[in-house]
Amino acid sequence: MGKLPLRRVAEFYFSWKTANCSAETVAREKRIFKSVEKFFGSRFPTNGIGLHHIRDYQRERREQISPTMKQPVTARTVNYEMHLLRSAMTFAGCWMPELEVGYQPLREIKQRAGKVATKDQLVTIITEAMANEYWQLAVYCAAVVAGTGCRGGEIRIFSLGTLIWTEARSASSARLQRTARSASLGSWHLRIGGCVSSCSGRKLWVQPNRSTTCCR
Repeated sequence: MGKLPLRRVAEFYFSWKTANCSAETVAREKRIFKSVEKFFGSRFPTNGIGLHHIRDYQRERREQISPTMKQPVTARTVNYEMHLLRSAMTFAGCWMPELEVGYQPLREIKQRAGKVATKDQLVTIITEAMANEYWQLAVYCAAVVAGTGCRGGEIRIFSLGTLIWTEARSASSARLQRTARSASLGSWHLRIGGCVSSCSGRKLWVQPNRSTTCCR
């Protein structure tokens, strides 16, 4: 099999991989592998791929601009492509000891931990947002996230009429009424549907089937 071009080896490899992985995973990896096939495809047999070829690919690939991200291809992407190449060559019995010893993945830049706004900064952000009618929706969504733990897909189906301020108490149904302290908002006064209530010491809960807004 090592005498076949990489494109043919890849066909056999991904066909075999469907026995161990989902069709979606294999289809995604085949799309990722396209750039590797384009570089190595029919230039020489798979067992002719050497360490210098892999290093040339790493260098040239990093200089390319991603058509979707509009920025240079990341080291993480190249490393994943090389992982697939290594797997295909191992499948064909062409990943030789010298490749195992000499191959070096590119250094990936690890993302640093982001900064968290202080309580005063958060109040300032909310104050500014509430003064702009175009930003108020984001404030309401942030309040629901902080107070209920609901995610974006759930928040999309809510209206202001489904939000109820109430004293802290346990919910009768975890699926319909989620409760959590609005710790991020602290004692900030939030205007919901024309009513003003303090978040301090209270819980926000959601009734998807209710059409009224209450502040208790």
